[in-house]
Amino acid sequence: MARVEAASPAGAPDSEEARPCASEALLFALKETDECMRDRLAMLLDEDPITIQDIENTGSALLDASKARDAPEIRRIMRSALPGDVLKWHIDEALKTALRNADLQSVRVLCELGMTKTFTTLAMAPIYLALSCTEESFAETAGLLRWLIVGLGVNVDAPYKAPKGSGKEDSGHSVAAGVVPGDGWTALCVACHRLLPPLCHLLLQLGADPNSVGRDGRMPLSIAESAPTPDTDTSIPPTARRLPRGASLCESTYGPSVGVNLPATTFPAVAEQRAGDQRENGTRLAAKGEERKAEGEEPFMAPSVSESKRLIVAMLRQRGAMRDWRQMLRRDQGRQ
Repeated sequence: MARVEAASPAGAPDSEEARPCASEALLFALKETDECMRDRLAMLLDEDPITIQDIENTGSALLDASKARDAPEIRRIMRSALPGDVLKWHIDEALKTALRNADLQSVRVLCELGMTKTFTTLAMAPIYLALSCTEESFAETAGLLRWLIVGLGVNVDAPYKAPKGSGKEDSGHSVAAGVVPGDGWTALCVACHRLLPPLCHLLLQLGADPNSVGRDGRMPLSIAESAPTPDTDTSIPPTARRLPRGASLCESTYGPSVGVNLPATTFPAVAEQRAGDQRENGTRLAAKGEERKAEGEEPFMAPSVSESKRLIVAMLRQRGAMRDWRQMLRRDQGRQ
């Protein structure tokens, strides 16, 4: 069976020193360029299809372990894998799954194995956490955010970057549905749009800039003030007005992967697992809604959405937040 040498792939820097406990498979995958990966897979497809199957099996096992929040299994898989056995796509999917689950241990294991804060998904981790945070996952989300920002040094104001090929790189994503962040938005912008006062407070405590500006020119204060609420905007989908307990706006209305923009992959195991996650999530939410309906209870919704908006606006104004960049520019010019 053909295997890849442990040397750095073409186009990758050779000066970076591997960590003592790093996984050679993970380091190789993160350094391999997309072009080199495509060429290698095309060659293996013609010459060694068995290795292609091994790669798919290893990637599928990694995703299963991440979904199960099994950090020791993630470590075992990555330590036993040979360079080339795991693709960057697999690692990216595993990390995003861990972030959706607010799984600190799995994220820590991936970092111990060689992932650094320069990896795009890890750099934007605060945004992904803000997208997936729910009432019941807030404690875990807060712990993971603190570790990433204070312990690992991830930038709390890292801007969201629209995925290449989405057709939205220049215009930014539509945020009318409250799901996908605008291009250049920070985690605080997402928290303001989702009207989550505890998360906004935590991000501000961790040093988030209340005057960050997205590519659309919007700032956290204006985003919070214009965030749609069920009592003021009848265009909000019904499922977004009344959510089962523990469900986020994203996953209740559009499925668990929306807003995370997972990269496309040619491996059917990844696509199959993604579709399975969405089906399982939809079934879980529907069951919770029916259970509460049978008990004569209203489906859960965060208490007083309008009050949440007022709290966030007051919080931001207390921190000197401006409504738009023109107001901030006028303030700065007045100081000169």
